Amino acid sequence: MEVLILILTGIGLIPVFFLFRDRYKKRFKLDLDYRNISFSLFHDQQNDKLNNRFCLVVYFLHIVNTSLNSITLKNINLSYCFGGRVYEDESYVVKTGDIPDVDEPNLLTTNGIDTIFLMRWKNLRTEIGKHEVLQPGGVFNGSGVFLFESSVNDLSKISKLKLTISDYNGKKITFPIAIKDSFFTGINKGFAVINRSFRITGDKSIEWK
Repeated sequence: MEVLILILTGIGLIPVFFLFRDRYKKRFKLDLDYRNISFSLFHDQQNDKLNNRFCLVVYFLHIVNTSLNSITLKNINLSYCFGGRVYEDESYVVKTGDIPDVDEPNLLTTNGIDTIFLMRWKNLRTEIGKHEVLQPGGVFNGSGVFLFESSVNDLSKISKLKLTISDYNGKKITFPIAIKDSFFTGINKGFAVINRSFRITGDKSIEWK
């Protein structure tokens, strides 16, 4: 059986583009731009509590400090409503792998037939943990996998999807996410995020670590 390997470089995983702007007391202003977003399964055979959960994949998230003040990001959380309850959590630090001639980590997703690598993957929590000061006009970049609660068994019943960004001064901005049909493209084809380290060998096969 031939395996189709598709390598993405930030263009065209899902043709979705959003640009939001919000303000907080005229002192905390951010632009949020995320070009690729999708629902997916999450596979981790070493952790039964996480294996086969649904998740939201946000690829290449850009946050621009459009205020006149320097800020340090503290959290980027996803919240949603399901079954009459509201849930909120931060992103999960997923394991990544190495691809020849690519000097940054890469995330692997597959449906068992086709494989897609999300190149130059930077986990949101890892990037936030660097505590770098975001100067006016500065840009924060990262990607994230947000795991839904194990009780979530029907993605079509999720509502009020939001990303909330907070800084160390306790200020927050919330960006609502309108769920589109395109979010279901990958999961309808059986794609799952594989939470396991790997490397691509010289003959283009996958070697698990």
